[in-house]
Amino acid sequence: MAILPRKEYEALWPRPPRPTRTQARASGARARKEIADGDAVLPLDVVNRIADGENPIRVIREWKDVTQLYLAHRPISDKATSRIWRMVGARAPSLR
Repeated sequence: MAILPRKEYEALWPRPPRPTRTQARASGARARKEIADGDAVLPLDVVNRIADGENPIRVIREWKDVTQLYLAHRPISDKATSRIWRMVGARAPSLR
């Protein structure tokens, strides 16, 4: 165990820079276009749960009201499963 002063600890996890107004406007315009095009939109509570570190697959599965049993019986390849895990930035659980 190591004890660090708060400033040193925070320096280990730098915060990303805040977007400029131009970037924020572009992001908002892109989001509006995606919504108009029918792209998926997540409710704020789903986004907050994922941002708080909950497993994204579980959060979205619960939001969509899909059980693990249902997913277990869906024909999905190992490649597709791997792609999902990579998308959420997590490592697939090992069975070893």
